[in-house]
Amino acid sequence: MVKWSVKTATGAVKGKVSAGRVKLVPRSETLFMYLTKRDLDTDYLPYDLREEIWTFYGINEPKMAVLLQHILVESDKASIRHLLEKKGITMQETLVDT
Repeated sequence: MVKWSVKTATGAVKGKVSAGRVKLVPRSETLFMYLTKRDLDTDYLPYDLREEIWTFYGINEPKMAVLLQHILVESDKASIRHLLEKKGITMQETLVDT
């Protein structure tokens, strides 16, 4: 079970206690992902995170799950764009503060 809270400039945001080490919180057009420090300090994508994202977006096809996993770990936008174009998927540019 995980109880989470995140400090922001305007105060702390707290969430309900939930099972697992990952929490997805959709707000407006943004999906916030909260992980335990242990999972942030690793070089792999935690299974809990992959499973939560697959469930959230209704991904049931193994090919799409593998594609999403690659996108989540790939840092090179050109590589992601090339892969998506190869699969016939158009990537929409958005401005996101990181």
